[in-house]
Amino acid sequence: MLIKDRNLYIIGHRGSPTLEPENTLRSFVRAVADGAHGIECDVHVVENQVVVIHDDSIDRTSNRTGKLSKFTFHELRTFDFGQGETIPTLEEVINITPVNTLLNVELKGIGSGEYVAGIIRRFPEHTIMISSFHIAELISFRKYVRRGRNSRIGILAVVLDDDIITEGQRLQVDSLIVSDIGLDRNRVATVRKLGLILMVFTVNNLGRGHQLKKWGISAIITDIPHCFIQDPRF
Repeated sequence: MLIKDRNLYIIGHRGSPTLEPENTLRSFVRAVADGAHGIECDVHVVENQVVVIHDDSIDRTSNRTGKLSKFTFHELRTFDFGQGETIPTLEEVINITPVNTLLNVELKGIGSGEYVAGIIRRFPEHTIMISSFHIAELISFRKYVRRGRNSRIGILAVVLDDDIITEGQRLQVDSLIVSDIGLDRNRVATVRKLGLILMVFTVNNLGRGHQLKKWGISAIITDIPHCFIQDPRF
């Protein structure tokens, strides 16, 4: 189980991005208000601050253009990231997340593992899933946070294959977080037998989500958490 006795978690991918600007406090608040069991966010480090944004540039999500590395933290905070929202820090996201809501933090930027470890130690009442495609960042995070405290660790992968299952076992992670590409019942069953949490992204089809639920996955990460929450099958 992730936090409580729940068979399936519905997690808002970057909050509720079809209704609000992605990876903003407004988006996360909306996902929680609509009943999502968890929210997912992405982090980079800028001037020793952990900021919540998916890309390594601000072109797609703000009213300015350029690489994150070209701006100071103060400059980034003056830009509009949608409907007047500023780029949030990870601390701000944790502060507005209820303790009974899972927070999935994806380590995107170089060095983010160490910085995130320092932050979540200050929030022992929250349960946080730390994930990344970058194994080195997960290893760095684990150096600074004792296993089994208030954090879980998950490997991100596009395809659930033998290599990622083996790597997950080697690193003794809690979760495999994989895309829906090529996912089938047998692979899901294999992961369940190993006792690993299986989370699937980015699922925006309710019918497919229902099938995955029947197969026994632990969490659906979706752009439309409100639609899943409103569907009685979930």
